[in-house]
Amino acid sequence: MRNWIYLLLLLPSIGTTQSPLLDSLQQRLANPPTILHEIDTWLGLARLAVFDGDFDRVEECTNRAFQLSEQENYLAGKAKALLYQSQAKGQTGATEESLMLIQQGLELARQSGDLSTLLLAQYQLAEDYLYNKNQDVKALAILTKATEIDESRVSPKTIGNIYKNIGQCYLYRRKLEQAEQAFLKALDYLERPYLDPNLSIVSATEIDEGKLNEGQLYLYLLDVYDKFEEDTKAIEMGEKALELYKDLELKSCIAWAYEELSYLMRNIGDLGQAIQYLQAATKIYEALS
Repeated sequence: MRNWIYLLLLLPSIGTTQSPLLDSLQQRLANPPTILHEIDTWLGLARLAVFDGDFDRVEECTNRAFQLSEQENYLAGKAKALLYQSQAKGQTGATEESLMLIQQGLELARQSGDLSTLLLAQYQLAEDYLYNKNQDVKALAILTKATEIDESRVSPKTIGNIYKNIGQCYLYRRKLEQAEQAFLKALDYLERPYLDPNLSIVSATEIDEGKLNEGQLYLYLLDVYDKFEEDTKAIEMGEKALELYKDLELKSCIAWAYEELSYLMRNIGDLGQAIQYLQAATKIYEALS
């Protein structure tokens, strides 16, 4: 009964995005075989809401995951809930609150002994150093250390996200070749299948099969190839990201892809196409606001 009550109260308002990923998560939440599966599904919903820019839903979903994890004394679940909350806070500019949540999540992850959760906390801490403090050296040190693990114990998607952020550190330093190598390595990891050993299925936080992060990487590679002045490759990356996000039907991500393509076409000198892409992005952003 508990699950259906929450479906009625929460999911119709989440469902306005009409994402196929959301449909899959709703189906999981309707009949989870265990409490761990239910927690995992709430975390998957929270992650999807982060990408979709629906930060109120992030808070609702993470609060529910945290409550259930607390009932079960499931430290990894509590840590992940705080870390997804942190991502939402960071994107809204509440950087101090975001860092506090990362630190709390990191401590819980250490106590839990769950390596994937610990790595999630570590690469979010590195992101804080990179994006909020402009300390790329510190960020890169954290991320490099995080790669020195037994890869068989963690999801390849987690490792892929570490290399994604390593690439961002190199891009920040304008070390373009190293950035490209790290982004391509991240893509390789994201494509590898993985069943969560605690759930015996693919985790709800990876129900997209790495595609949400794959789209990010295409847009980061667009930036790399733009700086290399390899226009054909840059356009290809942008179009791949746009097609991927359209397939997933995530409007905020589609708008981001249009925006990046607009900047690219401006740099190339195709102002007409740049304006068209920017208008497409603006139309979506206005509808979302």
